[in-house]
Amino acid sequence: MIDSFEAARSVLLKLSEKLGKLKEHKAKEEAALLEAKILCENLSYTHGVKESKTEKANNSKKKHEQKLKDIENDIARFEDEYEHEKKTYRVEARRIYEKCRVLEEERLELIGDTLMKFIKTAYSSENSTQQRVIYKELKSYLKDKRDTTEDLDFWAQTYGVYDSTTSLSTETNQNDDAHNDDDDDDDDEPSSADTTTSSTKTKSKKNQK
Repeated sequence: MIDSFEAARSVLLKLSEKLGKLKEHKAKEEAALLEAKILCENLSYTHGVKESKTEKANNSKKKHEQKLKDIENDIARFEDEYEHEKKTYRVEARRIYEKCRVLEEERLELIGDTLMKFIKTAYSSENSTQQRVIYKELKSYLKDKRDTTEDLDFWAQTYGVYDSTTSLSTETNQNDDAHNDDDDDDDDEPSSADTTTSSTKTKSKKNQK
């Protein structure tokens, strides 16, 4: 998916680099033009200067003025192209992102579900009290910190799919609420250790009778 984003914005990046170089050239040309103007002004106040020298200075000034004008025209043209390409990229990036969003959400949900199942399976009767504390802490952490929208926001903002002020985290997910309710119910389920302890106590009472 990253390759898809990179390919989609490759033209945009090239235009951005081109604009950067043009602006550097503009700064250099402005400095050169300023020097040429100063030279022409100094020569105009100097007596006995050869006409050829004055003419050469004026030609140099005109040359820098023309170069600066050409660079400014190029910058304006590339800025227009950049804005046009930016709109094109955003449309394509949104399309790629929506596809990526589905895959990423499924992946993160699978990781979370798998980890929850692993925790439940790893829980055994040995050191039951300590393990149950660890189990509850992990489960609580997963429920509180498990937010796929934060990762999706990062993708969107990194690749300019949405504005940096736009957050997808505000979108409500009723399925997550239902999932959390189910998890709360699971906390009340007796553990294998509790079941074993209860069974042992029952047998002990029967033997006493």
